[in-house]
Amino acid sequence: MGINTAIITTSGSNAGIGFAIPADQLRPIVDRIIREDRIGTGEKPDQGWLGVSIVKQSGNSTLSNRNWVASVETDSPADQAGILETKVLESGSIEWGDAIVAVGGNEVATFLELQQQLGDRIKGEQVTLTLENIAGERRVVYVTLTEKPA
Repeated sequence: MGINTAIITTSGSNAGIGFAIPADQLRPIVDRIIREDRIGTGEKPDQGWLGVSIVKQSGNSTLSNRNWVASVETDSPADQAGILETKVLESGSIEWGDAIVAVGGNEVATFLELQQQLGDRIKGEQVTLTLENIAGERRVVYVTLTEKPA
């Protein structure tokens, strides 16, 4: 499934070779447009807020394919749940925090998967997050999402 963007035709009609953007690549964009439209019309969005920033480690190491928590906002649901952030120390070494590996029992290997799992959650909803540390130890936390402060 996709959205047609162009067609190569020799007859000038709608017959030929078509080119499309995959629908799954457009979903985050469409969701953002709908969310911004709701804000623009004065309808209050009810999307839940976790209060984390994510950094994706690239490469072929054991650290890749994880959504590492780069920062946790003070007094956020993530902060209250004890989610640990990854820190770069003055020495230049990295103190690894938690990686979000599942939301509601659904594994999330990519940032897009994490966005999709959290994007449909509403404020007041309790979400189960599976976290993994650098040693590969997993733990489950329960987080009640809130509205992002202004």
